[in-house]
Amino acid sequence: MTTKPKISKSRLALEYLESHPGATVKDVVAALSQYEVKLSDVNNAKQKLRATSPKRASTGPKKRGPKPGKAAKATADIAAKTPKKRGRKPLKRTAVARSPNAASKAAVPSGGAYSTIEAGLRFIEATGSIESARELLSLIEQIKKA
Repeated sequence: MTTKPKISKSRLALEYLESHPGATVKDVVAALSQYEVKLSDVNNAKQKLRATSPKRASTGPKKRGPKPGKAAKATADIAAKTPKKRGRKPLKRTAVARSPNAASKAAVPSGGAYSTIEAGLRFIEATGSIESARELLSLIEQIKKA
């Protein structure tokens, strides 16, 4: 006893559709009813035909994004729906006016000998001149010795 190889229903529907390109789904089901072909088998075959047709063949990578006419409208809609940001605004930086002495003090690092020099400069400025500062220092030395 020999058995015939079983042919799939979708394959039968596909072959019928290739040989009869204008046939509707109902026509294919009626013609292949002896093989118990169902509507879903025919639809699967039609889907395979569409995927292999030259019209549907992909020529390159798919493009993503909105269609050309809808791009401007989409961005406007998104901007309208975007909620406002909350929270503090960043502080604006303003220029701070510095005196010329402040700039020179900022350039000199503080600590050790520099702080002693700065103290000496302030002492001279407080007395008015270097001569006055010398006289005051000699007076302080005499008081220390006594």
